Amino acid sequence: MSSGVLVGGGPAGGSPADPGFWALPARARAEVFARLREREGLAFVPERGGGWYAVVRHADVMVASRRPDLFLSGPGVTTPPPARWVRWVFGDSMVNLDDPRHAVLRRIVSRSFTPRLLERVERDMVEIAARIVTAVERDRPVDFVSAVAAPMPFEVICSMMGVPRVQRERVMALVAAASEHTGVRRGVAARLRSPARGLRALAEMRRIIVALGRERRRRPGEDLVSALVSAEVDGRSLTGRELGAFFSLLLVAGVETTRNALAHGLWLLTAHPAQRERLCADLAGGLPGAVEEIVRFSSPIVQFRRTVAADCELGGQRLRCL
Repeated sequence: MSSGVLVGGGPAGGSPADPGFWALPARARAEVFARLREREGLAFVPERGGGWYAVVRHADVMVASRRPDLFLSGPGVTTPPPARWVRWVFGDSMVNLDDPRHAVLRRIVSRSFTPRLLERVERDMVEIAARIVTAVERDRPVDFVSAVAAPMPFEVICSMMGVPRVQRERVMALVAAASEHTGVRRGVAARLRSPARGLRALAEMRRIIVALGRERRRRPGEDLVSALVSAEVDGRSLTGRELGAFFSLLLVAGVETTRNALAHGLWLLTAHPAQRERLCADLAGGLPGAVEEIVRFSSPIVQFRRTVAADCELGGQRLRCL
């Protein structure tokens, strides 16, 4: 089994590898990362049957991200990697693929994002945001995540894909079931229940989108599913399993990351009122940079895994392909 490279993680024992680490104050977490960056080489964390190296310096993360010939996504970017039978049933997410398969799927998907589709998505985003703000002003909810941060990306993705409104409440529940225990410390009973529950949710999401794909092949609309099922590159189009995997990736990863970034953004602007005033004074000019800084600071995804494909060196550490 190849050695893992956990991009953005750290060694176990009161550290980023432990879910409890993320409940620590921000200053305490920053001190741990500072110590990891200062050490020589990479910290190694043993696991049953192998282990992984923690990559926490920006330059090293960039190398691991830009050398797919040395650091593979294919064995699985998540921790733990998906079981072989799960990948056979549900298909491979694009994040778990390397070239040439990744390149083929990327070309098919990118061809579907036409200027016309993007213009419609932008109009929908404005309408969805206005509707959410109106509801917040009317209802005065106390939970920003459930009222704003979660529904905003979910509604945008469903609108972009063309998911009918009557199905969205059910799809939202499936997304929650698929990701509810991500990065959360669980007891034995929860660890036994959550994989089956998550897989059932993914299976139902796949069934919904495959049925929608069949419908759009018969009656295309102005949505991403219609574009995806009709797009071809070198005579190759998406299979039903690939469409289902892409839909699951968009919903679970797209909703979770945007939700986390929005929630962090609210907290940061509340904790730093001077920055909030500066942004509000020039919203058009300051918003692009503010979004980039919020994403950088909050890191909505705290780690990705790569698998060493050949003996190499990273961050002063000699890595071996086992």
